Amino acid sequence: MFHDQEEKAINNPVILKGVIIGIIILIIISTIMALFSSFIYSLDTNIRNNVLIVENFLIIGYIGFYVARRVEKNGWLNGGLSGLIYMVVIILLGSISMPISFWYIFLLLILGLIAGSIGGIIGINF
Repeated sequence: MFHDQEEKAINNPVILKGVIIGIIILIIISTIMALFSSFIYSLDTNIRNNVLIVENFLIIGYIGFYVARRVEKNGWLNGGLSGLIYMVVIILLGSISMPISFWYIFLLLILGLIAGSIGGIIGINF
């Protein structure tokens, strides 16, 4: 009866656009890091890995923020899904070169969902 006025809770095109923007940002940042590789590779491996993890979660937060600003409703849900999809893509690309344990994949997916949801909450409210 009122199907025309009902908005969808999940906006797939906006989520897909946000994930693509996040991957483009990741490629740009990775290229910049490669240009400064002499400094970056002088760092300890643990520090370098932590920098990459923080970089990814900042990107996920931005994706959640971006998606929430575009959908204007259910920002936590759309932001969380965009973070989850981004992490799935990153995990699939990363598992090509080296195997990853199931629990580590599960942890990354949950953290991606949480970071995207936080970005979505911030994006809806500001």
